[in-house]
Amino acid sequence: MCSESRDRRRAAFPALILVLAAGLFTLHGESVPETTLVIFNARVWTGNAAQPWAEAVAVGGERILAVGPSEDIRKLVQPATEVINGNGNTVTPGFIDAHFHILNLTGPENLLNLRFVAGRQELAAHVARAAAHTPEGEWILGEGWDERKWGGDLPSKDWIDHVSPRNPVWLTRELGGAGLANSLALKAAAITSSTEEPPVGGIVRDSWGVPTGLIRGGPMWLIDAVFAERDRARTDRLLEQNMKALAGIGVTSIHHTGNWQELLAFQRVRHDGRLGVRIYAGVPFSAWERLRDYVAAHGRGDSWLHWGGLKLYQMKWTSRPRSFKDGKLDRYSVEPGEDEAYEMFAGASRARLQIMVHAGGYEVLKFYERIQRELEIPNLRHRIEHAHDVPAEWIPLYVEAGVIASVQPPLLAQIDEHTRSGAPPPAHLFPCRDLLEAGVKIAFGTDALTACPLTSPLASMQMALERKGPDGRGITLEECLRAYTLDAAFAEFAEREKGSIEPGKLADVVLLDRDLFSTEVPKLHQVRVRLTVLNGRIVHRITS
Repeated sequence: MCSESRDRRRAAFPALILVLAAGLFTLHGESVPETTLVIFNARVWTGNAAQPWAEAVAVGGERILAVGPSEDIRKLVQPATEVINGNGNTVTPGFIDAHFHILNLTGPENLLNLRFVAGRQELAAHVARAAAHTPEGEWILGEGWDERKWGGDLPSKDWIDHVSPRNPVWLTRELGGAGLANSLALKAAAITSSTEEPPVGGIVRDSWGVPTGLIRGGPMWLIDAVFAERDRARTDRLLEQNMKALAGIGVTSIHHTGNWQELLAFQRVRHDGRLGVRIYAGVPFSAWERLRDYVAAHGRGDSWLHWGGLKLYQMKWTSRPRSFKDGKLDRYSVEPGEDEAYEMFAGASRARLQIMVHAGGYEVLKFYERIQRELEIPNLRHRIEHAHDVPAEWIPLYVEAGVIASVQPPLLAQIDEHTRSGAPPPAHLFPCRDLLEAGVKIAFGTDALTACPLTSPLASMQMALERKGPDGRGITLEECLRAYTLDAAFAEFAEREKGSIEPGKLADVVLLDRDLFSTEVPKLHQVRVRLTVLNGRIVHRITS
């Protein structure tokens, strides 16, 4: 840090101090809480291009009050302020893991596979066999039925009630946009003739207005809510354990791609004020209409928990045209051809939902580019998860469609293992230098608790720094930090609230136990998080 640049920063900073010191403090025209925390004598990497480096940070309540030289920030100290000496070590924004799985509530191991069921009797037989060895009151779950395989008749609870008198049953359709509940499941979810159902037709009813058991789109969350409640104890135990572990490695936000039960569980914990990490939650793409309707009814959440992402594994589609029933398009009986797949992508984009395709390839990028060109919807920020093997000719599509590359450095070691065991090596692995130079934003994550054990951001950054691209070039430590902070925040539409250390932003801050920029790359995994501040509160601290 040269003295000339330090002098320029110091010359600019006192003006901010004067603004903050007028009255009790004001920031953006609003009253600001008293100074609750100050970290001084540190090497603060802010992530803010206008002020990339500082020596100290002041926090007031849940927001950052000021950033600048230690001697000026210390003027904000008040009797109740906690003051921490950074000892010349690095301070960064709280880390954001952009691909994480904090829970796994996907149901029992004996989930019924209904993909090959070809008739009403066969469907009932599957449920009957499950009911024969399922304790009374426990749920029977299944997935994959497709009414086209038995002529197009829509199933109803009458098909399965007689074989499941002691167990609630919930069977989801192949693409996840509809489900069949028996009478006990409807009762458990309090779905009756008087249940409201936006949108109309979500709860299918007979001529007397009685639910048939078939539920489409948004109202499916009523069933999911039962699972979320059923797994309350397990959810709370896992969340408490994993949130504590995340605080210990400086992770203050995660992008969690899971299911509806998990989203509802997060909402309950958020309502109780017990979230210890900020969560951007994604749900399966197959039910994008459910999420569209849910957002219309409930909004998109807040800085602790928000939603709007759609998880999709690499989709295979055909050139098969849409199917029709009774002269009308039957949206619930379509196996996705290319046109159908694109229309789902376009529909989700019109609803301003973010699509996250896992290991998406050229066809998906072309969809993204076509959406950008034809719909002209700005700022969609669609993503490719596990964007590890990226040929050079794909990169212009990333740029044209504004696609974010979501990269998990710990998974690269697994790719290496597969290569050593005889699998063909990817030809274009980890071209992050090319992506960044083209203007593509990269968000780092780990895929932890699913594909990898819990990995600290520092260890993950070491993996990224040690990895060279196809042309032998790599990326820098600052680029790694940005991928774990501001650009990860951008990937969840939250860069105005977090991801950098700037006055007015959320006070999510990490103090390390050494100067990160003086640490040799092979030793980065040894760096410990001395202090994690989340929402202005210290949630992790080590003293030795």
